[in-house]
Amino acid sequence: MGYFPRTRITKFLPRYALALGIVSLAFLFRFALVQGLGLDMPTYITFYPAVITVAVLGGIWPGLIATALCGLGTLFFILSPLYTLKVANLSEAVALVLFSLMGLLISLLAEHYRRGRQAVSDLLDEKALANIQLAASVKALESFSYSVSHDLRAPLRHLDGFLSLLIKRSNAVLDDTSRHYIDRSLEASKRMGLLIDDLLQFSRLGRGEFQRVPVDLNKVVEQVQRAMEPETRDRSIHWIVGRLPVVSADQPMMRQVMENLVTNALKFTRHCPAAEIEIGCKTEATGDAVVFIRDNGAGFDMRYSSKLFQVFQRLHSEQEFEGAGIGLAIVRRVVEQHGGRVWAEGAVGAGATFYFSLPPNGSCTEKGSHEDRPNLAGRG
Repeated sequence: MGYFPRTRITKFLPRYALALGIVSLAFLFRFALVQGLGLDMPTYITFYPAVITVAVLGGIWPGLIATALCGLGTLFFILSPLYTLKVANLSEAVALVLFSLMGLLISLLAEHYRRGRQAVSDLLDEKALANIQLAASVKALESFSYSVSHDLRAPLRHLDGFLSLLIKRSNAVLDDTSRHYIDRSLEASKRMGLLIDDLLQFSRLGRGEFQRVPVDLNKVVEQVQRAMEPETRDRSIHWIVGRLPVVSADQPMMRQVMENLVTNALKFTRHCPAAEIEIGCKTEATGDAVVFIRDNGAGFDMRYSSKLFQVFQRLHSEQEFEGAGIGLAIVRRVVEQHGGRVWAEGAVGAGATFYFSLPPNGSCTEKGSHEDRPNLAGRG
């Protein structure tokens, strides 16, 4: 599927020898960087890749063994006093506990994926693999996402709760560095919680059925605009909303598509003194209705346009624009479920246009709810 390698060490001894070998390499690599090159780096920075590699290739127990070896080795060889298993101060103890908890989460995540892959591979027949691998991979991803969103909630809540208790009970004795570590960990925990929620929402799209009804896209846009008014009230936004078709689609799903695309346009025009968002429609020669949402915002490099609609793919840093990289993936999933397609055009600093097409169940010349009403240009 692309997220982890298919190779998995299954025999007992090699799995644990793998953990020992990779952890040893991580320590040697760290010593080479610190002692040989004189680099100053965070204590556990070289050990996270080691734990991830062991957990993915070996499973949960080798992953936990690797986490324990990294923690004990750090106490014995890196932290002062050397060659003992004593923790010198509270900040080092907090860092060790956080590393151990993250090792546990990584190992659980890898084990969920390993079990999902194993269940799928048991059902696959080698002779039919070429024909059904794509469908099986999608199903495995949905099951994996669903498992993650449920089974990892409890450890994440515990991590957040224990960190909050720690800072409440020990705030007076914590130094600034320790408080910084805890604050960063709480922020990371909240971000992970949001990612889990987004994964759940994405996985649910493939687990339920949808009901086609006539959907007036102009009314949907009006609903989305009203929902966004608290966020756009203080902004200068010029709305241009043309006549949109009435399509045969699932009402909540189509509302999700328009909401995600409009939210995307609002987000990436945030730094524009005068934002302009145009929503319109055109009919292709095939009869398909093509709806577009155009903005004059940050835009994107067309070389990376293939990544726009993939899960967790971002073309801008989180410091520039927030988001987890799920919204456009949901748009693609919904539109494809309706038999349509999505694509985008844009340029860096020159805005972007997102398109989605729907099969010929309505044309852009049909009169929707706005035939006798003024255009929405100027709202915002």
